[in-house]
Amino acid sequence: MKIIHLIPFYPPHIGGMEKITKNYCDYQSNLGHEVIVLTSKIDTNNESTKKYITECNPKIHYLKTITGKGTFPIFFPSLFFNLLKYVDKNTIVHIHCATAFDGDFVPIISKLLGFKTIMHIHLDPTHHVPIKSLLINIYKQITWRTSFLFTDRIVCPTNAYFEIISKYGINRKKCVAIHNGIKLENSNYKDTTKFPNELLYVGRLAKEKNISRLLDAFKVVQKKYKSINLHIVGDGEKMQDVITKIKNENIKNVIIHGSILHGKITDVYNKCDIFISPSDSESFGNTLLEAMNFGLPIVATDIPAYREVLGTAGILAKPTPEDFAKNIIHLIENETYRLEIVSQERERIKEFDIDNTNLKIMNLYRSLQQNI
Repeated sequence: MKIIHLIPFYPPHIGGMEKITKNYCDYQSNLGHEVIVLTSKIDTNNESTKKYITECNPKIHYLKTITGKGTFPIFFPSLFFNLLKYVDKNTIVHIHCATAFDGDFVPIISKLLGFKTIMHIHLDPTHHVPIKSLLINIYKQITWRTSFLFTDRIVCPTNAYFEIISKYGINRKKCVAIHNGIKLENSNYKDTTKFPNELLYVGRLAKEKNISRLLDAFKVVQKKYKSINLHIVGDGEKMQDVITKIKNENIKNVIIHGSILHGKITDVYNKCDIFISPSDSESFGNTLLEAMNFGLPIVATDIPAYREVLGTAGILAKPTPEDFAKNIIHLIENETYRLEIVSQERERIKEFDIDNTNLKIMNLYRSLQQNI
């Protein structure tokens, strides 16, 4: 089988979508399929990219890239030339969507060339600048709405996210929910009986992540436990706002790590005791899987995607600093409760075994091939 993954970013660029797609590519390549990745040169350099290509089985093509300010939109001048070069009627083109890029137009031309396409919606993109957010919404209402008519399948990481993208006129008969996965053999359950002094957030510092809520909740926790620490791992457009809030409100014991390579983040998970995710909106929640995998009890916002990922494991908090603080303090003070939450998470994480995710993706490809 020939599979082309079309994605705006790919490792060594770091992100949840990139890690998920890399897993698909490595798995499919190891099965003997011909796997081709067409992606951008954004956040890559010659040495890291060269090393990365050497270490991977898929054929990775980092295409010349034109972007607007802040990587919006992303345009590959040679994209359609490369598609004509590699596709045939037996090709599956898997398009990974998380920003505005010209790959979104590929389903439209697929009907002319006869290949099958999947639009995989990892994120419904927006922007913290109002005018750019308006432009992105106009783009999606035109481009996504049109491409959804022509694509063969639409994949989302949760069923709940189909409701969010339904505003673009999706045909639910084309929709398939396939959860993101994680390698369970890396599970590293810690001693949850020690005093939980280290809180952790991992993710982009973006508007929808609502780091301000996290910091306000942390201030409440600190009134009772002054020695507690908060670790923030990630980067993004709200970094300066976070730094400014910490300084202006004199919030102590906040450690900002910035971006950390995936291999090194293990040390942070092992060091910390409670994981917190205050997001207002998510398509899935890869960091929840990582936290469960490392045996950290989770406090997360009660939103549809998180309800679907956590089930009855973890703690779903109301979207207020006070409710987050209340649940964090309850975890800190109750060892039996922490152990119960972690035990539920150990069972829950089994449903997200990466092998199951890979199998579902391959079954989707095969179902499309049967219709060629």
